[in-house]
Amino acid sequence: MNSFIQSIYFTLRLRIFRWWILAAFIAIPVDSLLQRLVGTLLHSSGSLLSNMPLVEAIATYHSYSGGPLFVTSVTLGGCQWLVLRRYFSRAYGWLIATMAGGAIATLIYSFSLYGLVHLTNAYAWTRALPSFEYRLAEALGLGLGIGLTQWLFLRSRVRQAYRWIVAVFVAQFAIALLQTVPLFTPHDPFIEALSTGQLAPTPHPITAMLTSTLKRSLTGILTAIFQSVPTGWVLSRFIAQQKCESITVF
Repeated sequence: MNSFIQSIYFTLRLRIFRWWILAAFIAIPVDSLLQRLVGTLLHSSGSLLSNMPLVEAIATYHSYSGGPLFVTSVTLGGCQWLVLRRYFSRAYGWLIATMAGGAIATLIYSFSLYGLVHLTNAYAWTRALPSFEYRLAEALGLGLGIGLTQWLFLRSRVRQAYRWIVAVFVAQFAIALLQTVPLFTPHDPFIEALSTGQLAPTPHPITAMLTSTLKRSLTGILTAIFQSVPTGWVLSRFIAQQKCESITVF
């Protein structure tokens, strides 16, 4: 690779990497808003139409069986599509693949969670991490579901596309570990009282609000970084290498 092609390679890779990180930073708050909106709509529909078992069942499934993972796949896939449409023809296939992966992720989450709850209860160290089994089930669901369906999109367009699956797994398990650290999990004094036998003093409302806002903001920033850096590093290499090879051919 001569110096001219090399300069194009690194410039293009840096540009894609920056846009990919920006897409993640946009997707995280949008996803949070959509999760709240969808959850509110489903539960309000379940309350108003309590005589309709189907509506109530959908609301329950969304909350407890990985339904939010599908919402995440739509949000994240849409923001990523805005970046990829400049580099791939028929890039809408990425959005379709990501949504299909989100649907598969909900199924994997539902089936794996039951086994993970029993498995993690067997090890004392996992009980020190709040919601460890839930986060691990989410990582498995998103890693397998979205990782594989996005790989199907990439395999006919780039070489060594299998690296994408590894990058998605690294990103999802990093996020799972982040969200089990007590600093980044919601504090519930009543749950803490059950384990310690003492009810902690309730903080001042303003202090509680500021602390919660700071935790959510920091968690969102770190989640966006963990989500985008491993995958952006691999994807930018795929695209930059492909473009430079096409220049070399001509």
